[in-house]
Amino acid sequence: MKFLTDCLNILRHLDWQAIATFVTGLLAVIAAILVGRKQIEITKNQSEILAGQLNLEHAKLRADLFERRMAVYEAAVEFLNETGNDRLGSPESNQRFSKFGQRTRESRFLFNEPEVTQKLKQMSDRSWEYLRDKQLQSCPDVIFDERRHENVGNFYPWISQALHDLALIMEPELSIAIKSSRQA
Repeated sequence: MKFLTDCLNILRHLDWQAIATFVTGLLAVIAAILVGRKQIEITKNQSEILAGQLNLEHAKLRADLFERRMAVYEAAVEFLNETGNDRLGSPESNQRFSKFGQRTRESRFLFNEPEVTQKLKQMSDRSWEYLRDKQLQSCPDVIFDERRHENVGNFYPWISQALHDLALIMEPELSIAIKSSRQA
């Protein structure tokens, strides 16, 4: 009982205003710690969202680059197919030739490998030689030598090989797979 009486005496002599100030300060510190932890959690979530947005934007850029690179390949295929057709001079044919020329010029800015542009230029040069020789073949006044005859005769197998070679050169840069941090 003495202990209880001693405790009551101590409580009577305490400065309740000081205790209230102390408790208020302690509660403010506890609240600040809780708010700080919540802010850290929010910041972590925001950084994860930002990382996701960056990955999404990177994927969009890769997809756009893929589309532009694939357009170069498709223009090459159309150009070579049109070159082998006998419908030269039609508006569609002229449009495909123009489109191939444009895509060839763009290729040096779209591909890391200069081989792509070189291969496209080689395809263009070889196709124009074929067209020239094919025209000369039908002219009775022109002596059609063996080289020109081979140029015309070997054009279709050459188209197949040229497209295969172009696909091999372009394949690494047409991948839209996102590399993991271990592959990068």
